[in-house]
Amino acid sequence: MHPHWEYRLWTDADNDALVRDEFPFLLGLVRSLPKSIHRADFARILYLWGFGGLYVDLDVEALSVLVKCQQCTDHG
Repeated sequence: MHPHWEYRLWTDADNDALVRDEFPFLLGLVRSLPKSIHRADFARILYLWGFGGLYVDLDVEALSVLVKCQQCTDHG
């Protein structure tokens, strides 16, 4: 991981709050998704769209600093 990047682990409760507070017009859609993993996948897109950044799943290990990916985290 890049030494200046921030690590965040979002929970189901965080995802619910994100949709409720920032994207209330999507609340019905998200709640209609049949499985928790579907809601988490949808929330991931919202986090990246809203905050920018880089998504890495829990089973991925960084073997070197991701300096080349810094441009992909610029938001705006």
